[in-house]
Amino acid sequence: MQESILVIGDHESAPQEVMKAVAEVYASVFSTTSLPEGISFIEKEEPSVVVLTFQQVEAAERAYLTLYRLSTKIHQLPHRTILLCAAADAPKAYDRCLQNIFDDYLVDKPLQDGHRLLWAIHQAISAAHERRMEGGSGATRQALTTVEQALIVVEHALRDGEGLRDDSIKIHELLGEEMEAKFVGLASLLGKPEYADVAVVKDERLLGDALGKYAVDDIRSAVGRAGCELGRRIVEWRDNVDTQRQTLDKSRQALRRLPARQGSPSILVVEDNDEYRATLIDMLGERGYSVTATGDGMRALALLNRRTFDLILMDYQMPGIDGIETIRLATQAHGSGTPPVIMLTGFGTKGLVKASLGAGAVDFILKPVRTELLFRKIARRLGTPIVAKEVTSSQEGGP
Repeated sequence: MQESILVIGDHESAPQEVMKAVAEVYASVFSTTSLPEGISFIEKEEPSVVVLTFQQVEAAERAYLTLYRLSTKIHQLPHRTILLCAAADAPKAYDRCLQNIFDDYLVDKPLQDGHRLLWAIHQAISAAHERRMEGGSGATRQALTTVEQALIVVEHALRDGEGLRDDSIKIHELLGEEMEAKFVGLASLLGKPEYADVAVVKDERLLGDALGKYAVDDIRSAVGRAGCELGRRIVEWRDNVDTQRQTLDKSRQALRRLPARQGSPSILVVEDNDEYRATLIDMLGERGYSVTATGDGMRALALLNRRTFDLILMDYQMPGIDGIETIRLATQAHGSGTPPVIMLTGFGTKGLVKASLGAGAVDFILKPVRTELLFRKIARRLGTPIVAKEVTSSQEGGP
């Protein structure tokens, strides 16, 4: 597979300088100062590495998040980011990497060590490749979820179809009986004086017997045949649905036999309150979960772009975009591949709960979070047993 690299910056000389150094080793390298051109390259070439060379770290962050918002592919694309910065901006670059906005940074302005940059790109390509391989387990997990959801729908349809067949038989039996009774009653009706100009009935009993025989022999038979045909079609439909159910069940069994991903379940915590975020990190860490945390929605979206998570704990009220909008954007970007989201908030209004679930959250917990409730819900969403603390402490963990 030929790896492609995007180099993007805010002044012409820097991207060209980087491209000159990188193009000696990698054939597919594109440099630009235009975000639309960068997006076009991403859509077409799906780069493994994005190198950002901007005069300010903040400008690089804004540019990357713009790429993330406007590109239709970067959300699902396993790629790595390298930030080139001046020495004075190294602390900021380091901080952005700690926050998982960028994957790596180099103090390389002006570009003096091209080999160091090539080595960073080589490492980034290797990491992107591992990310692609890791994504397989996430895809397997999502495929299993999709199959199980489809099975639920099919099984409900089978039950409904069985009930429909029984109802159809009963309705046609009642219809036949009702029509027979109406025909028998017709003899009595025609014998009344007001119908004398219509028909002359000499013997109501004989006419009633004749009409009753006609209703039994012809009308009820016709109704019965229609009922049998409808029942046959319902049975045929049920058999087809059952065949699909068996196919889905085989797929589920095959997916379950695939080896599970090694390592602890990974949880993304999105919480803007520093103290509470630290509490959640400690609580989850004590139970052996792999935890990544951030304080705002846009950074959470950037993380979802580059890593696979098993679950998200999402605060509602945050600066910038709130938790509901973050879920909506994540679902828009990743579709059914979005990890399950549990919303955490101190606002327990019915409207907020409805909006959260409507945006794609799978559960809702009010703050302050009760520890055991949190871990019960995490275990249920991950499909794992409730995990006990790994290390016994003299202090209680969590609120």
